[in-house]
Amino acid sequence: MMALMDQLRVERCAVVGVSYGGIIAHKMATLCPARVTKLVLGGAGLMLTKGEVQGVLRQWHADTPTDLFLPAEPRGLLRLIRLGNNEAPYLPDWLLQDALEVLFENRAEKAGLLEESLKAAEANAEDPGSIAVPHMGTLLVWGGSDQLFPLAIAHRMQQHFGSSCRLEVIEKGAHAIQVHQAARFNSAVLSFLSKAGSD
Repeated sequence: MMALMDQLRVERCAVVGVSYGGIIAHKMATLCPARVTKLVLGGAGLMLTKGEVQGVLRQWHADTPTDLFLPAEPRGLLRLIRLGNNEAPYLPDWLLQDALEVLFENRAEKAGLLEESLKAAEANAEDPGSIAVPHMGTLLVWGGSDQLFPLAIAHRMQQHFGSSCRLEVIEKGAHAIQVHQAARFNSAVLSFLSKAGSD
């Protein structure tokens, strides 16, 4: 990201990330704070307890996080879509199979990143001091009905991040709030970014 900003000659910018993108956005903001004006994290499970992980696996009848988040068959992908949106339209198996081949290539690499991310989130939940606190204004945008990363995680993060962090809850919003609640998500983000203090 820094290399891209340099290539585009962008000195500073606001950073928005959702889900795993939020984990990357948080890392960018805390490693290079001079280049990030504001930070928006949407449903980014940075402080996830082992019990919460196991609860999601039980609820969605998955044996491991890899089974749930990196499905190998159409039924698994449909389950993941339902998890992110609290519902799913009818999608034929051939379409789901095509999507699997595109979305989940390099499975071994993605499985390693998933395991690393979950271990870090669990460590952060056990020892909040291990997670870096952003020094710029931060907005957490969370779905009130997020079945992947429950709202308790957002409250945990807000408390740890302190007074510069604000939480916006989108009622009835699932995990993929930027998709099925796009207007409300965009409104919250734009309102936050347009306030004084943003470049």
